[in-house]
Amino acid sequence: MELGHSAPAFDTVRRIGGALGMTLVELVVAIEAERTTDAI
Repeated sequence: MELGHSAPAFDTVRRIGGALGMTLVELVVAIEAERTTDAI
């Protein structure tokens, strides 16, 4: 594996993955918040 050629693509994938990860975390937090609100 030559990291030199795949580094930019990997960086982009990591950036997208990080954004998706944050979105998933926020989504879970929102769902949990609604669930807690419904429980109350």
